[in-house]
Amino acid sequence: MTDPGTLKQRIHAREEIKVAFAKLDMSETELADRLAQDSYDLVHIDAQHTPLCEEELVRFCRMAVALGVPPQVRIRHTREAYLIGRYLDFGLLSVVVPQVESEATVDEAIEAFYYPPVGKRSWWPQFGYGHGPGIERREYADWWNANGILVLQLESLPEGAWGDEASVAQCHERPFLRRHRPVEHLLFLLAVFV
Repeated sequence: MTDPGTLKQRIHAREEIKVAFAKLDMSETELADRLAQDSYDLVHIDAQHTPLCEEELVRFCRMAVALGVPPQVRIRHTREAYLIGRYLDFGLLSVVVPQVESEATVDEAIEAFYYPPVGKRSWWPQFGYGHGPGIERREYADWWNANGILVLQLESLPEGAWGDEASVAQCHERPFLRRHRPVEHLLFLLAVFV
């Protein structure tokens, strides 16, 4: 199984991370076949452009964990960042917030993703990734805050900037992101589609 602490460290070290894209309605056999194609670090479900059934997400997360690959979901919409904690309680290690363009979204995502003192996530991870019998509340919250992976997807670049590395770098310098530096809790994914 992928070690989430090591995975988060690898991400912050800008190492290559392999992500398998999967469908929520895959059977265990289909998911196992998909994951057998390479050595994947995460398995990704896209809820932004496909339907999301919460019961199916719990089932999928359990299958992924049993197969040794942590699950990740891209939530349906930026305005649903307040629901991140709920999604995490279904067994995800990672959440992708699409179309992040404001400081308010960054703040809301951090508060919903992390337990105090980093965030304001409420407690009850019945199916939470890495949670199990005998793990104390504070112990799990500290573990989660160190290992959970929050991805903020920046999709908008200044006009004419596609493929221009200097403009891509400026994207990370947006005023609403500067306030959060240095932040070991965030990963910014710049999605450039050509």
